[in-house]
Amino acid sequence: MPFVQSFTAEQLYATPTILRVTDTSTGSDDNINDRFIFIRQANGEYLVPEGVTTDYIEWRTSEGNIIDIDVLNVDYALEIKVQWGISPSSNICTQSGVDITTENGIKIETE
Repeated sequence: MPFVQSFTAEQLYATPTILRVTDTSTGSDDNINDRFIFIRQANGEYLVPEGVTTDYIEWRTSEGNIIDIDVLNVDYALEIKVQWGISPSSNICTQSGVDITTENGIKIETE
């Protein structure tokens, strides 16, 4: 079955500083072993956890389909993009249209 990329992102109610990203992709592609999450603020700057020195967060496929990122110290308007590949420059596929839901499953319209 061909690989079809998709993901969801949500702010956790119990821990509002956490952004949870879930890879909901289907199918497979043997060339993909890494994902890269780009979180861009409205002012164009990238938001990354303390200690990260790149504009992205690396998310190895071996780490599972859910990642919790501690970056939300205030309310932000964000563009979240996930790239699937073997390095940030290999970009096999990118998904930036994202379903945002609350922890209770209430969908927030993004379009």
